[in-house]
Amino acid sequence: MVMNNARVTYAKEDGMTLVEVLIALSVFSIFIVMAIAGFTQLLRNQRLTLLMMEANDNVSSAIEQMSREIRTSDNVSGGGSQLSFTDLQTSDTITYTLSNGQIMKQINNGAAYAITTKSAQVSISLFGVTIQPTTPKRVTLNIGVQVQDNSAGSFTTYLQTTVSPRVYYHNN
Repeated sequence: MVMNNARVTYAKEDGMTLVEVLIALSVFSIFIVMAIAGFTQLLRNQRLTLLMMEANDNVSSAIEQMSREIRTSDNVSGGGSQLSFTDLQTSDTITYTLSNGQIMKQINNGAAYAITTKSAQVSISLFGVTIQPTTPKRVTLNIGVQVQDNSAGSFTTYLQTTVSPRVYYHNN
């Protein structure tokens, strides 16, 4: 405020009005809400990706174990959700089945035990066995892995492999 000859004049003051501050705050709040929503979705996707990786690692090791045993086996039989064969190294009868979301292994009709882990979020939804009557037999394993996440929903991944026993009898 400047006083000249008994007259009061106001100098121009730089600043923002209350309306301008409220508009700027509203625009800033909208951008923050959008950023938080994007970050939340990113975290949800990361959690789901980690669950899928865990499930695939779990089933991949089970497939590798079964494949190794099938390669050194004889008398392969089964179909549907069961696979049986005789291990030539130990002469044991080995049976694989699906039970309560886990792949179970049973040796010589003993107690079955799980070769895959089951959690509240990961389970085996499919265990399919197809045996082609070729020489040597070809065993195709189809395994579906289901991942359940409360916020993202349910996702299923399917893994498949075909294995042949390496034992081949040739009659002359």
